[in-house]
Amino acid sequence: MANYTTGAQRTNARYDKIWEEAKRLKAETRFNLASRAPEHFEYSRWRHGGWYVHNVRYPSGAIGCVSRNYADRKWRIACDPRPFDQQPTFKCRDDAARAEWMLIAQGGA
Repeated sequence: MANYTTGAQRTNARYDKIWEEAKRLKAETRFNLASRAPEHFEYSRWRHGGWYVHNVRYPSGAIGCVSRNYADRKWRIACDPRPFDQQPTFKCRDDAARAEWMLIAQGGA
């Protein structure tokens, strides 16, 4: 009896191979993200008084955002999921952007 594979079996095997490669690349990207913060952050104005941080990305694809549009005028991560009274403050915009990058890299966002 001959050993035949159907077109569907070959297609499934191809998809399985592609899926495994995608998982490997995702893990490699996550490792690179967690191991190297950007040296310089790229910003553009946010319409609510903060700044978009273009090289800070959430797993959902959302972009980072930092602001000092608060009564105390201290820099914060604008999209910080923690309660307001527990959110850390920062001396400058770059420190806030770096903290947001670290929050995402550590899986806290």
